[in-house]
Amino acid sequence: MTEDALDRLRQTRALQEFRANGTGPWTVVYSSWRDDAGNGAYFSAFSEPGRRAEAVADASWDFHIGYGLPGFSQSYGEGGTETHYHRYGTDDGLEPLVLMQEFHGGLPDMLPQLSEEFRLYHNLWMSPDAAKLIKLSDDGTEYVAATVSSTEVRIRTNLLKQFQAGRQLDLLLFTDSVQFVEDLADADTVDYDALDIEIEGDQERISFTAQRHLGGGMRKGPFSRLLGTRVLPAPEQRHAGVWPFDETSPEHYPEFIIGEDENGRPVRHTCDPDTLANYFGKNPDAPHYLTPVFFRRDVLQKYYEDSRKFTVSDGRLRCAGLWSVQIDNDHPDHIVVFLGDLGRDLPESERDHWRSQNITPTSSMSSTNIRRSFLAQPTWPEAPDLRFKYRYDKLRADWPKALGWDLFREPVEADAHVIKRLRIPLNESQPEFEAQILNLAKVMIDALNDSAIDAVLPNKIKDERSIAKLKRWLDHESYPYADGDVAVLQKVQRLRSRAAAHRKGSDYDDFLAAELGSDSLAWGFAKLLVEAIEVLIHLRAHFLPGLTDDS
Repeated sequence: MTEDALDRLRQTRALQEFRANGTGPWTVVYSSWRDDAGNGAYFSAFSEPGRRAEAVADASWDFHIGYGLPGFSQSYGEGGTETHYHRYGTDDGLEPLVLMQEFHGGLPDMLPQLSEEFRLYHNLWMSPDAAKLIKLSDDGTEYVAATVSSTEVRIRTNLLKQFQAGRQLDLLLFTDSVQFVEDLADADTVDYDALDIEIEGDQERISFTAQRHLGGGMRKGPFSRLLGTRVLPAPEQRHAGVWPFDETSPEHYPEFIIGEDENGRPVRHTCDPDTLANYFGKNPDAPHYLTPVFFRRDVLQKYYEDSRKFTVSDGRLRCAGLWSVQIDNDHPDHIVVFLGDLGRDLPESERDHWRSQNITPTSSMSSTNIRRSFLAQPTWPEAPDLRFKYRYDKLRADWPKALGWDLFREPVEADAHVIKRLRIPLNESQPEFEAQILNLAKVMIDALNDSAIDAVLPNKIKDERSIAKLKRWLDHESYPYADGDVAVLQKVQRLRSRAAAHRKGSDYDDFLAAELGSDSLAWGFAKLLVEAIEVLIHLRAHFLPGLTDDS
């Protein structure tokens, strides 16, 4: 017999893969396969540590696919029949990790399901198709914790070990692999009994057998079977990964630039709030907790782009309901955060991102932030994007109270992010400028409620566009700002068409300079927002005179 044929009979690769399972970033806890070369399966279960010797007493599985569902058992004695309920179908110290339900063709098959306790322990989110489980960390980062299909379930190993640590349970891994061998010339002369192998250990029992062929009408020819059980013991409970065992290493507090020395070199200090001075005498020789730290405006780019999770509002950055930090975003050139807030309110995983955008202070905080933070004065922002968002949302909410219909339609779910992403461009790049032109056009033009405006017009004009329709209605209402306000909307439309929606011609730079009145894309867009704010102010003053504008 050739060495290659012998290796195939012994399923060397299958044995190596089984022994490696649970040692890498992913652990396969269920799989099933069948092809021309063979068939087999992986499965798993949790087990009480006290039955470890029993688990590896032989290579056969203690817990089979389909086990773990609740049910009853009955026993018979002198007192008659006794009925017992079993949560997992058994009381022998085993618990399911993967649950399988069968409907025998009466209903569509369901995907395998992970233990509910495991999912709730890690607070995993299930995708709508049940094919992925997502772990959302306290800092807002997320990653795939498990993938599920009809033929395989795999889980991040660190989450499995944390659950084991919390429950102090062993994880049993099972395999059963049948491998057929093709074109073995001396198959009939092989001593198959000599190929039988039994691997014994404190944490594994693996059996290898080989035969000439299967009987009972099954496929003919030599084959081997690998059957095994492995035990993965639980780590110590301090590795459970959830409170009160969620602190695994000292928190990292990077240093940020807070000024310059007499030679113009950056001065840095840690953002650890416990090391900073305050107004009550703490750490008197250290920088104050409220030391301003300056950043490029680009530091907010990642948060604007993931508006499903993050919200950049006037004076604050939020990550859903997980965390928030006070920011000074009312300055045209930079973002400011207090040094102590970087350590207290910003998650550890975010601090290096902010450190990469840290700059030497060359000016002061915005007057808005100074008034709010140090003088306790309620102050409206000066930045046009912050002012526009407030007035836009306020007008959209108040308009139907007075007129009975919406001027701007409620955005569909796919467009709900647009107003959150709208901002003064964070840099002078063309893509950043184009994105903001598109956002402004969507909220000011595309959102116009055509059907409602149609309903209040005295007559209809075929194929009339939104802006023209609005102009006719404003004229009909004797609105004194109609020409100027509509001109602003037309400018936004022209910019969208030339700058974002179509190829740019040779006169593009001249067009931009004429429309924006500035060579700076960010400054020009800011001026455009100011004009759009005037439109919102005019509309409120004329149509909503009885509703106060808090700004």
